[in-house]
Amino acid sequence: MGKIISGGLDSNHIVGSVGSHTFRYTNGQLVVSEKAATVTNPRTYEQVVQRAKWLNVTALGKLLRSVTFKFAFEDKESKQTDYNMFFKYAAKMYNPVYITRDMRERGICVPAEYPVTHGSLADIKYSYDATEQAFVTNLSASDVTENTTVEDFSIDFRRLNKSQQWLYEDKLVYVALTGTMGDDGYVHFEVSGASMLLSSDDTAKLSSVLPLLKIVNGKVAFSASEYSCIAVIHARSTENGVYVSSQEFVLSDALKTYAATFRTASAKDVSMKSIGGWNDSLIGSKASTSLNNGAVVRDDDNEEGSNGSSENNGSNENQNENHTVEAPVISGVTPFTDTTTVSMSGPDGAEIHYTTDGSQPTAESQLYSEPFTLNATTTVKAIAIKDGTASQVSAKEFTKSSGSGDNGGVEEG
Repeated sequence: MGKIISGGLDSNHIVGSVGSHTFRYTNGQLVVSEKAATVTNPRTYEQVVQRAKWLNVTALGKLLRSVTFKFAFEDKESKQTDYNMFFKYAAKMYNPVYITRDMRERGICVPAEYPVTHGSLADIKYSYDATEQAFVTNLSASDVTENTTVEDFSIDFRRLNKSQQWLYEDKLVYVALTGTMGDDGYVHFEVSGASMLLSSDDTAKLSSVLPLLKIVNGKVAFSASEYSCIAVIHARSTENGVYVSSQEFVLSDALKTYAATFRTASAKDVSMKSIGGWNDSLIGSKASTSLNNGAVVRDDDNEEGSNGSSENNGSNENQNENHTVEAPVISGVTPFTDTTTVSMSGPDGAEIHYTTDGSQPTAESQLYSEPFTLNATTTVKAIAIKDGTASQVSAKEFTKSSGSGDNGGVEEG
């Protein structure tokens, strides 16, 4: 990002670039931006593999957002969302699932052993029982009838599970995916979820609160269909925040078999080709393009578009002709006194990856999914990636100030 240098300099002689730096004179101050090192276009085999992994994660994440990703990850940083954390943990899966870009655009995903929550409460253990057609947990429970109330169940449940320190007001939560084989040969999934607050005075029928609940050999269990998976979660709200157990999806046998067909070398190859394939050689300037981190300053006297105005900030106006992907636009108020919300937009069908630590964004950087909040001075950098081609880097600095007069109210792109 640019440094501001004060001094009595002649603005007619400081618009342009020298070596690895570019200069512009804005509102009586000299802004110096350093050019980034040459960045290779992300089309190598390893880079395309990483993007292929994201196809299923993004499709599944979109499906899950309606019922989860609310206080699901205890360890998220202030600038991250639970949705972002899902991607972070999903990226660590040792046996990825590969779908095609067309499947993702049609909303088709393949559930696997992805993490749903990550926290400090004791994990709940559960497995699929083919005989019972249910996911059976390690939580004990007495027989449940159609007349069992939440109160009755809660009292007995806490007595039988003392070692796991369940408290009144704790929640027993499940997130389930149920699939049906379609005429197109793919299983199409629907998501459902429910939670029960342990209570000593709730007279509601248990069956109305946890529809999938059943008891199998004295254990809490949840009904399963042929293609289904579930995550069972222990959650606790306190004045210091929400605490959860670390859980991942457990799959039915049929779903395991189905998912395995998307974990083969052939599925991986088809997935990679669906996003443009890979090229490990450098073919002229199309494989390697010099990117500029700061606001791009042209080597002429025309300063239009580089004066830090809000309509141009966050985008690189001097697009390299070899790039066919438009750089993302970073939007948000700066300077700010408390917090500011950052949003990004890019070309249709492109993924936006960004950083907030000043480093160069790559295909492995944080995937943008929704606006996020900043509460400290931060430089946001982002790229758009579409069909294996990356845009130039967009950068914008968000400055926290003690008053609205900092930097003269000028945004430094």
